[in-house]
Amino acid sequence: ELLNKPGYEKYCALAYTSCSQYNPYNLEQTSEGCCVAGLGAVPNSVGTGLYQATTADGCFMPSSPIQWLNKYGDTTYDDVGSTMASIQAASSSDFANLVASLDKGFDIDTNVKSSFMKVNFFFGAPMHRPNMTSCDPCLHEFEAWFDETYVTDLQDLLESTPVRMTFNYDWYDPVGDQILLDMSLVFVGIFFVFFYMCFIFQSVFLTCCSLFEIFMAFFGANLIYRFWWPSDSGIGYEYFTIFNGLSLFIILGIGADDCFVFTDIWNDNGEEGKFKDVSQRLSATYTHAGKAMLVTSLTTVISFFSNISSSFVGIKTFGTFAGLLVVVNYLMVVTYFPAAVIYYHTYLREWPWKGLFPCTKTKVAAEGAEGGGNGKKKFSLSEWLRYTYAPALFKYRYPVIAFFAVFILVFLVLAINCTATPFEYYTLFTPGTNFYDFLYSLYNEFPAMSSPLYAYIMFGIDKDNPVEYQSGFNTYDFVAGKEGSGLPVYDTLFDMMSPQAQAQLHDTCYWLSDPEVTPNLKDLKIETGYGVNPQLEPGGSTSTTGGEFGTQCLMDAIAKWENVTTWDASTQQFVADPPPGRSWEGDMSTQCRYCFTNFTTDPLPKSGGVYDFEVGGVSADEDIINVPAAMINTTEVLDGCNCMGVFPVPEVTCLNEMSYLSGNSRYQCVTTPYGNFAGEMRAFLTSSQDNFDWWKKYVYATKTSTGALDRVVMTYIKVQLTMSTTDPDYVTGMAMVEAWDDWAERYNKKIKMIDGLAGNQAVVHIPKAQSWRMTGILTPNAVSNTLLSLFLAWIILLGATMNWIMAGLAIFNVSMIVLIIFGLLTLFGWGLGLLESINCVLVVGFAVDFTVHLADSYKESHRHTRFEKTQDALTVTGVSILSGSLSTLLATFPMFFAVITFFMKFGYFMFLTMGLSTMFSLGFMTALLMEVGPVGNAGELSNWYGPWVESAYVSLQEELQRIDADTHAASGGESGEGGGGAPNGNARKTVREGAVPTNRGGEARTTIREGPVETNKSADAGADASAGA
Repeated sequence: ELLNKPGYEKYCALAYTSCSQYNPYNLEQTSEGCCVAGLGAVPNSVGTGLYQATTADGCFMPSSPIQWLNKYGDTTYDDVGSTMASIQAASSSDFANLVASLDKGFDIDTNVKSSFMKVNFFFGAPMHRPNMTSCDPCLHEFEAWFDETYVTDLQDLLESTPVRMTFNYDWYDPVGDQILLDMSLVFVGIFFVFFYMCFIFQSVFLTCCSLFEIFMAFFGANLIYRFWWPSDSGIGYEYFTIFNGLSLFIILGIGADDCFVFTDIWNDNGEEGKFKDVSQRLSATYTHAGKAMLVTSLTTVISFFSNISSSFVGIKTFGTFAGLLVVVNYLMVVTYFPAAVIYYHTYLREWPWKGLFPCTKTKVAAEGAEGGGNGKKKFSLSEWLRYTYAPALFKYRYPVIAFFAVFILVFLVLAINCTATPFEYYTLFTPGTNFYDFLYSLYNEFPAMSSPLYAYIMFGIDKDNPVEYQSGFNTYDFVAGKEGSGLPVYDTLFDMMSPQAQAQLHDTCYWLSDPEVTPNLKDLKIETGYGVNPQLEPGGSTSTTGGEFGTQCLMDAIAKWENVTTWDASTQQFVADPPPGRSWEGDMSTQCRYCFTNFTTDPLPKSGGVYDFEVGGVSADEDIINVPAAMINTTEVLDGCNCMGVFPVPEVTCLNEMSYLSGNSRYQCVTTPYGNFAGEMRAFLTSSQDNFDWWKKYVYATKTSTGALDRVVMTYIKVQLTMSTTDPDYVTGMAMVEAWDDWAERYNKKIKMIDGLAGNQAVVHIPKAQSWRMTGILTPNAVSNTLLSLFLAWIILLGATMNWIMAGLAIFNVSMIVLIIFGLLTLFGWGLGLLESINCVLVVGFAVDFTVHLADSYKESHRHTRFEKTQDALTVTGVSILSGSLSTLLATFPMFFAVITFFMKFGYFMFLTMGLSTMFSLGFMTALLMEVGPVGNAGELSNWYGPWVESAYVSLQEELQRIDADTHAASGGESGEGGGGAPNGNARKTVREGAVPTNRGGEARTTIREGPVETNKSADAGADASAGA
């Protein structure tokens, strides 16, 4: 059904026979101008009949288990088990391709059944035409056709088929579109917060001013971040991701909380007669609210900035931007917002809105709420916290502390078991979506060979300095599409043309599967079941029908292509002869056509008429191989030939003198600027479309200014490993990577000098290593950043409260919140991945906020007992804590419904952190303050430095008295008894009689009974007024 869609024959991937002898992949030709008959009906060397490798239009056939069963003659699928056994016996490469299409539970001996099947369809964009400057129009044309022709049908199949079907295509990227949809949830959260702030402020004006202040803080921080903040490459960051954008949620919570704190203290200072004018009221509000917001903002900023030390650019820049955001918000909330409050108080507070905005308080409503009206007193949350919640919590403080202790112990166990989890691309979406289900099945339900991991052994790259970066380049300013990650540095000693180099590269492929030469094959995780180039076996896969398995070795392919001669011991010459089982006709059309009837080489083969590639090697003492330097004693060149027919390819060819050659010698010896091997490699690559398609990416070369070949600069050997590209076991993976590093080091040391030429040095690249390495350092990086944040927050708290007991209780409370968050990562099964590590950046910054508010209010209280101080703290900041918490919870709740998992997890993190911070600050922290909170001078840092200050003060007084006495004596001698020295003496006396600190910590303590002594609210209010006075 999918193959019969209109236009398929135009956009399918074509299987060319050949377009040109020297350029079979000629991109300047249209599809109509190329020969596209393709492979067509291919003889089946194992089963019966013909195997259709392409359609009538020359299109690649889909790759699926059906393809392989058809190839081996089972077109009715009556005896699948026997057919699969035949495939296994006939061709390891075909069997590998078949098994890669079935689930990992399939076993040829015990379970010839598969619950999953994978089918690959191959498409191609229209060819690049001569009048086009780029291929972009072709790609856009193709993608538009595909979307119109296939995507709707695939979606229908996804939703309607009784068998679960998922799909994917190379340019399928739903992430971008889904991000825009999920980001719309931000506006839903802002909508909730707007109406909630209206309810709290009872003013649309103050609500709008608060949100404006929050948004301006975001844009202000962005300006500093981009243009003025120091970065590793100078000033300003260009690296701005969606994570930074989500900081809007952070500042929405912090900004709203600061606004609530300021207005609550402003309203608390608004009692009649307390201050004579607005300026005094504002001064008192600044004194309390400004300090409280400064301490909380400073601890939050330090918590975010501590992540600047992170090894991950995403975490580093996110912490930097979030910290700047809090700084700008604080500056706005102590400048712009107070001006808005004063304006509202002066001009808008008495303005009746006549029902236009129901969430605003009119004058009449305010008067009715304060006293009169219908005689019912309005509910006050602050009074409930003071007179109901505080006494109840004091009464049950021991059970509450015990409950939290058990709670903490449970999550301590979970937090200890929190491990790093690798980031998998499919986890960007939630389960149940096509994107997630397809990639999850591909990564987890199919065997490793379905998405095999390879080790690339590269020759030609400088092993000590492989990459050269641009001047001033650093990863923190990287912008996709604007800058690359660097340029390769080539090894100037790399040689691919000499026979010695050919031999080394060829032999290395076989050493990697020889346990005698490479004893640590198990540690290297090399897949040895398929050997070297299994596709070159008779009947093996082609570039049209199969994938790359085993060890892919260009030099071995060239050696097999060249080796069509046999050694005649009697004449000591090579004689043209096809390989066993092959003929010069038919299937030899794509092989090397030998050019000489007989020849010999200098030097001769080592033994048995062939070059022994297995002699020597990494672990042997002798030289790698004895290789030919020249081909001599040849006869005339045969017609239609394309290669020499011997490997390694000699450096020099000496042809028998013929009519078109001149000279006095019998033989004409010919070489080229690049050696014979360059021409032979070209002949090999252009001998067939399959050779060209399969091997073209294994050779990298540079060219001269005229466009001629300069030199081959790099090649590589591709080794299949037993691990997959999606294997999450980073511990095993990094152990394998380290084993390969050790192998490369030993290999490079033991490659010896041969005939004065240095052996080619190897550099090993494993694509998954970066991801494994990143996963391995996620947990220590997150833990170290969290501990640093907590330590710096404790320093700030110690300086702000000047009390080590209060700072210790506060940071202990925050630490327990962080501990529970880490435990929840284990409970939810998330582990500590990249997304979770970025989210962990905000935990300390948010968790510290409410705790600091409560600690600061406790310290500011003038009461004498722990209960009374805690009661005051709940009265002053309890409402602000609940208001700030609820605003953040409302803002983040819509993110629960996001499809992109990072948004969803971000919402959970924000929600849980805020919920736990509220619960621990009003529950655990409050109970601790009632039991062990500092009273009097307990825990004051002045207890430590106070005696030193007093001693210094006494010494100063004694010195002043001595100076005064000396001065008095001198003045008395001149002006008589009581003369002009009296005024000076009185002045000194005034200084000496200043207040001297005499109470050292705890000397004048009074025993006061803890607990709610008074229950009469008016009496308690009187005590408050007295204490305030």
